[in-house]
Amino acid sequence: MLRVAALLFVAVALTACGGTSQNSRIISVCRSTQGHTVGSPVTGSIVALGGPRVLIRIENSGNLDAGELTLGKTTYPGWLAIKTFFFTPPTFRGGFTVQVQAINGSSIAGVGAQPPGGKFTVKSGPAAETSHGWREWPAFTWVKGPGCYRFTIGGKHVHERVTVAALQ
Repeated sequence: MLRVAALLFVAVALTACGGTSQNSRIISVCRSTQGHTVGSPVTGSIVALGGPRVLIRIENSGNLDAGELTLGKTTYPGWLAIKTFFFTPPTFRGGFTVQVQAINGSSIAGVGAQPPGGKFTVKSGPAAETSHGWREWPAFTWVKGPGCYRFTIGGKHVHERVTVAALQ
């Protein structure tokens, strides 16, 4: 009887803190990329994912140190969003392409100004946001639902993968 009461308390506590059984399943199967603190004149001190050439800053709430975020609601029916920023340190001036895909289901995902997005390509050279050699590009990542998503960043001299657990 004591075990049942303890399990009931844990289930109620998870729900009260924004946790769900769906979120727990996603976290348990998604091998999220761990975040790390990065400081730059463009971003200040933030938690970034990936690197060393291309980093991702996410402005959604969540536990970004563990690669977990809460999906944001949008005005586009059926779409949820991750507010992403891609940035590079002064040591990397090259171009790159970002693609995103669901890796634990058939959810649709893309990067761009509006859904459904697609791939996001950056040319070498300066960006709209540049300071002391740091470059930054904002973009939304559009998804149809919670899950495990992988960003693949590729280009000349860069090949990186960043995985996030996108939660309800």
